[in-house]
Amino acid sequence: MSHTALTFFEQSLINHEKQICHTKIQQLIARISTYLAFSSESIINLANYGLIPIYTENSQETILRELETSIPLLNFKTFTWQIHLSQTITQLALKIGTGDRVNQCDIIFILRQKRENNPIIATCQLEGCLLKDNQWAIFNFGKTIPADDYFCELQSPNADNRVNTLFIWLTVPYKTQFHHLGHYCYNEPDKANLEFIADNLTYHEHIDLILYVSDTKYLANCLNSIFTQIYPHWFLYIIIKRKLLLPSFPQKYQNRIKIIIIEESTETAFIYCNLFKQLTNQWVILLESSDQLTVDALLSFAEYTNKLDKPIAMLYSDEDSVDETDHYTQPYFKPDWSNELLKGQFYLGQLIIYHTELIKQIDDLATNIPFSTLLWDIALKASEKAQSIQHIQKILCHRRSNNLSTQTTAALTCIQAALIREDLGGKVELNPVIPTSYLLSYPMIATPLVSIIIPIRDKIELLIACIDSILAITNYHNYEFIIVDNDSKVAETFAILTHYQQKLAQKMSIVQEKGEFNFSRLVNVGVKQSRGEIILLLNNDMQLLTSPQWLQTMVGFAQHSKIGAVGCKLLYPQDNTIQHAGIICGIGGVANHPHRYYSVESTGYFNRLTVVANYSAVTGACLMVQRELWNKVGGFDENLAIAFNDIDFCFKLSEKGFRHIVVPQVVFYHYESKTRGLEDSHEKQQRLQQEQTYLYQRWQDRIQADPFYNQHLTPYKEDFSLNPHSIYYCETDNILL
Repeated sequence: MSHTALTFFEQSLINHEKQICHTKIQQLIARISTYLAFSSESIINLANYGLIPIYTENSQETILRELETSIPLLNFKTFTWQIHLSQTITQLALKIGTGDRVNQCDIIFILRQKRENNPIIATCQLEGCLLKDNQWAIFNFGKTIPADDYFCELQSPNADNRVNTLFIWLTVPYKTQFHHLGHYCYNEPDKANLEFIADNLTYHEHIDLILYVSDTKYLANCLNSIFTQIYPHWFLYIIIKRKLLLPSFPQKYQNRIKIIIIEESTETAFIYCNLFKQLTNQWVILLESSDQLTVDALLSFAEYTNKLDKPIAMLYSDEDSVDETDHYTQPYFKPDWSNELLKGQFYLGQLIIYHTELIKQIDDLATNIPFSTLLWDIALKASEKAQSIQHIQKILCHRRSNNLSTQTTAALTCIQAALIREDLGGKVELNPVIPTSYLLSYPMIATPLVSIIIPIRDKIELLIACIDSILAITNYHNYEFIIVDNDSKVAETFAILTHYQQKLAQKMSIVQEKGEFNFSRLVNVGVKQSRGEIILLLNNDMQLLTSPQWLQTMVGFAQHSKIGAVGCKLLYPQDNTIQHAGIICGIGGVANHPHRYYSVESTGYFNRLTVVANYSAVTGACLMVQRELWNKVGGFDENLAIAFNDIDFCFKLSEKGFRHIVVPQVVFYHYESKTRGLEDSHEKQQRLQQEQTYLYQRWQDRIQADPFYNQHLTPYKEDFSLNPHSIYYCETDNILL
């Protein structure tokens, strides 16, 4: 069900903010394009700047992108980019500009195969005088080009860079755009305040730092960040290959550093396993030579552990990125411990502190893998043994922006090994959407009956679209529909229901439930009348879009011994934007849907839309759960007649130790609120307020601090923008200056 009711004013405000955002991004793209046009580079890979030319495989297509700009094709420039052809073609159309004049310069388009040496597969040349401004320029290849990935080159060798210059139109590919957090500014904390905190600690934690040096380019920065720590109770182990040279250390640190020189062929995992056994301090941090600690990193850990009333095994922090000009950007404000997310991406990041007793239990590290993957393997194995994993919501590490992890078969092997240790049959595969993450799945146990509970009240055309899409796509056959009819009046409704009952026989039951619309009561009645081991709540205004395996995918997760509610991705059919991909509490009041109105192609905040991710709740519009768990918490609370019943249900499961996930592989259209209408009357608004108050009084602590969000992200919008009350917020958005 819907959890918010937007007034006309609120919707106008949202539209206004979206327009401002689009304007700013257009300005940003324009500035990037100006830089590219007049930079000294002669060959420019547009992908490095998050830009691609506007092209189409169908020359009749007239769609315009919202965010676009142009770059002049100067005679000393060659623009390159990569494209994926989804079908066999003989021509390709690019959007070209002429500046409203007749051009005498030509344009050359080269298509290269994506293989060793990138051989040319086709070359086309068009005369500028034949091109029209802001229209499609059609490049005929003269032969058939098969569907595949290709490299493209575009140049104008005879442009005079003054009058005769063509323009190439560019856009931002949303699905590959890195999440920019506007108004972010990292400032060094006040040293006097840090020293006061250090002087007033109840007890001191002693920390071992293990630094692996794979490259000395940033080593001096890394070491300096350790030597300038406010908190002095540390010992440093440096693991370095013999061929690399270490800088000299200040004399006062000589007795606090141990250097371990290894040969080129020495297995890093073997060195770490041996070193773990020798550690004597209480905590250990594993660092890379490109990492930089903030000046308060170790002190923040010590301060945090001083305040705990029970022991912990692992602790991690937020982080940002530092570029070649020492500018801090791309902050990652992380969720608290998220089991499934860690198997989809290494979200714990560059700074994790382990209790030494925990790290000593790890003696079977994967071998012959990159160091970044070794850190992931250690985190996976440690988290399996850790009784408590905590998160400091604070930037304590600066990673190198060019040091983000990429997909590797080694990481795939480590994640699969973790799933094997879990012993639930889980599988992992390379994520086809984003090259830095992985996609999880679990097999079904046997072939359980799935009861699909759908409440209705007339609007039979919605139910037809819903059921027909499931019947047409689904290749799992052990399911039943339980249609809970709440006072339908239209004759056509009963005729269609009779038709489906005759067609589906035992696979459909109709339950008549009279009285005022109460979604919780309707689904509770439906579940009581159902026979399935697995319950799937489904709104009538849904239309299935994804693969035939969708039910098997969701059931596999629902049968997991630690997973409660399983949700999926819902889209607005009007524009293919996100309506639901998990629920986060505290946004816009009680709860809301993060990533709402994001493009379906968007990867989301640090790619969270592309992986199986943990959330506090999932929407009752599509919610799967085991019947045993449904009964354990008593189903939906009928005091929450319309809204927030799904959130309350998920919270009750969380209280019993179950976690909830959203499966990005399963996608529905959601024609939201078409059956019961919008919350646009005084009576409906009053009821919504009462239900909001009821939920808030029951779950105040959970709503105020959602573990799968972050205090530095906004509580006012659904776009993961920076909280204006965050210590990292600055009025000026530096990226637009």
